[in-house]
Amino acid sequence: LVPLYKTIANVNIDGLAFIDEFNSIVPIGSELSELSAHIQATAKSMNLEVKGIPNEFMESQDAFLMSDQAAFASGGIPSVLIMDGIDYKHIDKTIGINKLIDYSKNRYHTPIDDFSIDINYNATKEHLHYLANLLIELANCKTPPEWFTGSPYSNERLRTRAEKR
Repeated sequence: LVPLYKTIANVNIDGLAFIDEFNSIVPIGSELSELSAHIQATAKSMNLEVKGIPNEFMESQDAFLMSDQAAFASGGIPSVLIMDGIDYKHIDKTIGINKLIDYSKNRYHTPIDDFSIDINYNATKEHLHYLANLLIELANCKTPPEWFTGSPYSNERLRTRAEKR
């Protein structure tokens, strides 16, 4: 609906926090673009830390390419997936990690990936609040975020702008 060259960013919201309220977020792909500054500013305003992918999930070498933001990135649009961190407020970190690993390995993108899982709606609400604040931050930014120099997607961004597509 909006041409690629007019789209300033993609924030993937295809998964929301469901385990517990959290003290940190994990922005997958933020190291590739200036979205990182907006992510940091929004997190700071909400007293959240910004962390990398937890070591327990590092087996996935390129998590950025494993979800919908990759299609936008390949079209040149600075993109990120914002996940809740594993620094939970009310449950032990190990319990939370085990729940997340179980979900990732046994439910994610399977026929049982549905609303029958236990959902902590306060966590979902917190995640939505962060995302809304980030989107407002991006909508009000004076200069659209760009890919960092050397990003594999920066040339495509230049191409879509030149071709006005």
